[in-house]
This record gives sequence, C-alpha cells and structure tokens, in this order.
Amino acid sequence: MSRPLFILAGNGSYLNRGCEAIVRGTVDIIRMRFQNPRFLVCSYFLSDAALSAQRKNEFDKDITHVGMVPPYTGGKSIPSRIKRRLLEHIPFLRRRRTYRHILPELSEAQAVLSVGGDNYSLDYGTPRMFTDLDDLILSKGKKLVIWGASVGPFHSRPDYETYMAAHLSNVTAIYARESYTRAYLAKIGVFSNVYDLADPAFIMKPVEPAQSPAFARLGETIGLNFSQLMGRYVCPGNEDRWLILAKEIVARIKNEFGLPILLIPHVCEEDPNNNDYLFMKAIIQDSPLEDVSILNPDYSSQELKWIISKLRLFAGARTHATIAALSSCVPTISFSYSLKALGINQDVFSNLDYCLKPGELNPDRICAVFSSVLRDENEIREQLVSRMSEIYQTSERAGGFLKELCGSGR
Repeated sequence: MSRPLFILAGNGSYLNRGCEAIVRGTVDIIRMRFQNPRFLVCSYFLSDAALSAQRKNEFDKDITHVGMVPPYTGGKSIPSRIKRRLLEHIPFLRRRRTYRHILPELSEAQAVLSVGGDNYSLDYGTPRMFTDLDDLILSKGKKLVIWGASVGPFHSRPDYETYMAAHLSNVTAIYARESYTRAYLAKIGVFSNVYDLADPAFIMKPVEPAQSPAFARLGETIGLNFSQLMGRYVCPGNEDRWLILAKEIVARIKNEFGLPILLIPHVCEEDPNNNDYLFMKAIIQDSPLEDVSILNPDYSSQELKWIISKLRLFAGARTHATIAALSSCVPTISFSYSLKALGINQDVFSNLDYCLKPGELNPDRICAVFSSVLRDENEIREQLVSRMSEIYQTSERAGGFLKELCGSGR
C-alpha cells in the first residue's frame, strides 16, 4: 500500500519558530489518523541558503522541503519586462510558477493544506499568493484545506471582502483556529465548509534541550518576547519609540517584581527587521539589568516550548510563543495586534483579561496585569489544564474529519 502524501504549503521558514510549530503539530495530528504518512512542505524562503539549511537540519525523515518561487523581478530589458507583465497579469502562469515544485507530486496527494496561520488576512497585504494556491489546487481537482488558520477581517476593503467571501466558500474546507474567525466567516456567509481546529502548535510536543541543566531557575523566571513588528501598531509612524518603550517595560517589570527575566526570541529570520533576537538584544545592550538575560536564537520550536513550559509566567508578542506557554499551562499574557490573539485568548480564558492591545502596552498597564496574573497563577494553571484537554480532543477530532474528507468525493 502506498503511503498517504500530504502537501503543506504557504508557510514561512523554520527561522520563524511558529512556522515550524505549525508543521510539527500538523504532522502529529495527521499521524493520529493516517498510517505512515509522508509530507511535502512548500514554504517561502528569503534565500536558497535558508532552504538548504532547513533541508539539512530537518530531523523528521517523513518530511521533504521545497520552496515557493518568489515573484519574478527580472531586469530592464524588453524580454524581462514582457515576462514580468505576463507573470503578473496571467493567473495561470503566475500560479504554476510560484508553486511549480509541488506540481510533480500533486496527483498523489490526499490533500493540500494551506498552513500559514494568518495568511488569509490583510495584516501583510493582499493575500494573492495564497488565493493563487487555492485556485491552482482546486483547478487540478484536488482538495484544498485552509488548516488551523485565522481568517480576515477584510471589511476595510468591501469589494475585496465580497471577493474573499466567494473564494472562501469554494475551498474544500476551512479549519478555523479560534472563535473570532468562525464568527467573522459566518458574518460574510461562509459557514458550510468551516470546522474547528485549535492552532496545531498547541499539541506540538516539547523537547528538552541538551543544555537543560543551565535552566535550573526557570521556575522563578518571567519569560518575555518582544518583536520589532509590534512597533507598527504600538507607535505607528514612530517605530523607533517602540524600542525605548520596550526598554522601559522590561526595567519596570524587573524593578517591580524582582524576579529573573529571560528574553525569548521566537522569530529570527534573515531580514533584520523581522528578528526578535536582534530587537531584544538592543533592549538590554545599552542598559543591562541585573538578572535579565536573553536566550540565544538557536533553539528549535520544540526546545523553546520546553524552556517556556518551565517558566513561572510568560508574556509575548509572537502568537506561537504564547501558544507554547498556554499549551504548557503557564500563565500567559498576550501582546496582541490582530484577530488571532484576541480569538485565541477568548477561547482559552473566555475573556480578554490577559490580552493587551497595542494602546495598552505601557509599563503601568502591563505591571497591573502582571500583578493580577501572579496573584491568581494557581487558578490560571488549573484553568489551562482543563482547556488543554479539550483542545487536544478537538485536534484529534479534526484529524478524523480530515480523514473523512480525504475519503469523500468533495
């Protein structure tokens, strides 16, 4: 019997540990229901070197990596300009070029899972690259599943929202990772193909790093994650101010609570503007604080989850860093800027008490929430234990629904 193949497309590189966590969790879910599956992961890489490194470092023998082909830029010659215009304006050519590395194996695939998490939104611009994926796969008569995702909102662009409502109604299935997405999809008339699935990273297994003896004090430590991206929302038009504010926040937390602080990078991409380690290193390098340190950026998503699982409290901007904490039943504060953090917090806590919006990211407000969490930390841990059991069951059911879907003619 041939081994079932799943194509996981639309992700970023493992240098974004959240992207790695989505893959690891998805693989775990599919292995619950399918015998000896294999996986072709098609991700977007900033360089060929990043793709080569990911292939070299992949330890799961059932996973093969290929890259999405970036948009054609070409030169200034007339043939280059013609080619660029053709690839820009002829969808058939553009789609086949972007995803050409999955086409040879597409006929064997049980389904193609679009796994980017929040690709179907306006957070990073119009998601044409991902609607192109959907259209390509569906045109080949294969199943296209938007998997463990937050979707929308698109209401700031009414014409595009109308287009997306029709587009999303046509994909095989949407596995929504939080209730805000489900409510939004229903509002725009998309509901018959929508299923529940908490973010796959919730069930990713932690792995103890070889250097674990060096982390003996994690149980008394506050973990913090900041991203440069947050500056776009906290200090719009003056993002340099975000670094100054982040320094003030760290100093205030240290002075007020007196606990060790560990800065934990979760995205360390080649682009220096999307590298948590570089941003957080700048927080402490000019004004070092006693018992405030930064984790080196070499740990995998599973090792980071192990480290985070041992903390007393965690607060962070990166969604999958907070998921690592929540799924480990660590009291968690989310620094949110989009639908996904709001929805995940609402589903986990039934409120937004521990989810701070950009306008609330100041030392006074953050320390007030920290005080509340530390006061109620035992109750929060108990609540998280109960919710994680439910989330695991939802993930297991989602794998069952996927198996039914793959066996159906839809």
